Amino acid sequence: MSSPFIFEEKLPTYAIIGGAGYLGANIIKYMLPRNNCEIIIVDPSEWSSFETAQYPRHKVRHVQKSFLSEEVLDSVLPECIAVFHLASIGHRGLGMNNHIKVHDFNVGGTKLLLRKCKEHGVKRFVYASSIATVYVGNAFENKTEDEEMPQEHEYINAYSSTKAKAEAFVLAAADNDFHTSALRFRGIFGAEDIAVIGRVANLTNWGINRFVFSAEAHESRAPNTSVLNCAKAFFLADRALAENYVNGQAYFIVDTEIEGQYTCFNDLARGLGRNPPNIHVCNLAPFVPFILQFIRVYENICDFTQCEPIVSRFDFLLTLYTNTYSIAKAQKDLGYTPEMSIMPQIVQFHRSKQETTETQSITASMHDWIFIFVATIIITILFYSTV
Repeated sequence: MSSPFIFEEKLPTYAIIGGAGYLGANIIKYMLPRNNCEIIIVDPSEWSSFETAQYPRHKVRHVQKSFLSEEVLDSVLPECIAVFHLASIGHRGLGMNNHIKVHDFNVGGTKLLLRKCKEHGVKRFVYASSIATVYVGNAFENKTEDEEMPQEHEYINAYSSTKAKAEAFVLAAADNDFHTSALRFRGIFGAEDIAVIGRVANLTNWGINRFVFSAEAHESRAPNTSVLNCAKAFFLADRALAENYVNGQAYFIVDTEIEGQYTCFNDLARGLGRNPPNIHVCNLAPFVPFILQFIRVYENICDFTQCEPIVSRFDFLLTLYTNTYSIAKAQKDLGYTPEMSIMPQIVQFHRSKQETTETQSITASMHDWIFIFVATIIITILFYSTV
């Protein structure tokens, strides 16, 4: 005799820490059609909505609180089979030179999250790492994951060193009952991201994105990582961990396109009705220490005035030198195959956005203009010193 009761099977639940922004939205958009699951976002920020990353919200719950609270983790994690950890600070913005704050969040927060995951029986943990864990301001090509990690004193800023420490804790936490992975991204970009495309679009619209800087004799080259490939990598890493293919490993996740670090945005500039950067300032290696000191002073002024800087020492050094990364390990272990470039869709999005805006007002703040003015003087000096 069949039972009169019908029990609904509970769907597997994922927690995305720091998932209320653009990257989180793209991961959710990619995950839901491919993985019958429910998702909990843990993020004190507002739950943002994006035109290019729509998903059914009835399958997602937003806990608008910090993951640094043990009480929050104790309430969320018992439901979860896996955690995607996106939250970090210190790459850009205010307080990036506050080493104690950055360390407490990036390292202390990750250690707390790992401990609570194990305590509540979470099975899988995928960490959003960065190429900052291996990049210390030098040129290299086709870097692999088995190369030696930099020494702590070599890192450019607190963000880089703390991401490396957090990644090490994530990988060391792996055991038979708790499977972990770290995905090293570079320059995550998409149509509505504010850190890469948003910043390039602003500089282009201000009309000041005219220079190509390089410590080499030519424009340096590097790949970036589209939000689509980020989302795909999270899905693949989680699947590989679930099927016991891999455990406790780090992977470089980048696009296949290796382009000039400035000319890769030429189509965007043209789409905005502007000329791409065309003034090349190369062979800057002898001037790097001087420029870094200037940027350090600028960062400190921004901290004092509570204005977000538009460039950092890490960003500057990253674009000076060619740095490329092998994805062979990710291809072998995860089945990662990068999707085609999303730049055409990005250009179309910004072009249509520009066309539908009757009055476009794009202004720089006072501290931006101060930086631009002083930087222009320095650039002019450097340009005539190198020609």
